[in-house]
Amino acid sequence: MAKEGAYHGEDEVKLPSGAILLEEFVSPEEERFLIQWLDQQPWAQLAKRRVQHYGYEFKYGLRGVDRDKCLGPLPALFHEMGLMERLVEICGTEPDQLTINEYLPGVGLRPHVDTHSMFEDSILSLSLLSGVSFEFRRGVEDGLEQVPGGLSELVCATWLSPRSLLLMSGESRYGWRHYIPLRKYDRLRPDETIKRSRRVSLTFRRVRQSQICSCAYPQLCDSQQVPVPPPCEQEYVHETYEAIAPHFSSTRFAVWPGVREFLRSLQEFSIVADVGCGNGKYLNAEASGSPQRSLFMIGSDRSETLVRLAANSGSDILVGDCLHIAMRNECVDAAIMIAVLHHIHTDQRRRSALREFLRILKPGGRGLIYVWAYEQDCPAKTVEKWTPLDGGEKGDYLVPWQVPRGKEQDEAREDWFARAVRLGGRATDSSAALLYRYYHVFREGELVDLCTRVEGLEVVRHWFDRSNWAVEISKSLQ
Repeated sequence: MAKEGAYHGEDEVKLPSGAILLEEFVSPEEERFLIQWLDQQPWAQLAKRRVQHYGYEFKYGLRGVDRDKCLGPLPALFHEMGLMERLVEICGTEPDQLTINEYLPGVGLRPHVDTHSMFEDSILSLSLLSGVSFEFRRGVEDGLEQVPGGLSELVCATWLSPRSLLLMSGESRYGWRHYIPLRKYDRLRPDETIKRSRRVSLTFRRVRQSQICSCAYPQLCDSQQVPVPPPCEQEYVHETYEAIAPHFSSTRFAVWPGVREFLRSLQEFSIVADVGCGNGKYLNAEASGSPQRSLFMIGSDRSETLVRLAANSGSDILVGDCLHIAMRNECVDAAIMIAVLHHIHTDQRRRSALREFLRILKPGGRGLIYVWAYEQDCPAKTVEKWTPLDGGEKGDYLVPWQVPRGKEQDEAREDWFARAVRLGGRATDSSAALLYRYYHVFREGELVDLCTRVEGLEVVRHWFDRSNWAVEISKSLQ
């Protein structure tokens, strides 16, 4: 378990640069007025909390808003009570998006940054009714060159008292993740514990119209993140599949029954994305039942050669990484990701892939995911023969793939063999080209656990299917 470091000054908590905490920003009378007014407005129910949105609806699956769907100006009462003028005086610009969150004891927020490309610099959070422990976190992966004392990250914990306003701008807004621990009690001092009660927070933001952020914190900036895969993915996934693509495609024609069942269960004329579609075997009508039953299928794959092979069949398909899918937000009714996620190297990248998968789904949309299981039906012929990485403790393996040399007058297979050797394959006694593919094989419960850690993703059912773990998911309506 990672240790946590404290980031304190001599006598009081030292907040990250750009963060300002103002106590008693509103009076008790103003607090009562705001709570009374908010409770007269309709609340939307999420899994663990209730919310209200003004200006623009905050979409949790996107971690942002739809700029084309403005709900109108923020409620007039914020001007009438002088609150908006005070906010503008602090941050220099008038917010146009407001999210109200109701937190009951035990509910919090996972560590995150507000999406850089979605919102301008200043984020303001007003706390009403109950105080709460609030943490800023920053580690090496967030751009910190070194964490003192050998700790995994710096943690700056502070207390947001009732009626206080927290301004996050500059470094604190862009370079630190913020977090509210999920608990019912907060310990202010070794001898002082406070029980949480109902807390209502008002988060004011201004929507960024340029959609591009050029801050000094690229590790946390979605505008500046370049999709460069780690070395094992580049060598043992992207380069390997380019080398073996024609031969691989020739072996991939059988439609898995579980995938066919899912496609058949979708409403006719649904728009369906096949993320990591390979040679496009699931894009044809037969995969979804019969030529008479229509689904609008769109495929994407990282391998340009596989995409060309799929396109030859007349499929709608594009080149795209599963971590950066070239599709609009919430544009498909359903999506499948079959035998793809296990090629992603780290837990963090696998979660990013799931968030991207979720992003393209419409609210209420359905998804199907298959991954290889550690619990293989015949381990003596599979996992026990594969090459483990780091001793296999993390479930990472290199799995061999052989492209056989074509027999006499079999020009196609001879071309496949020559291509594989030219692109990195090792010829084995001149009869085959040997390459390796990277896999992370999932143990029982691991895929479900991964899904539950992605906000807005709901697990409908999960099962074991012929050496694979499968999960059907849906995107929450909020």
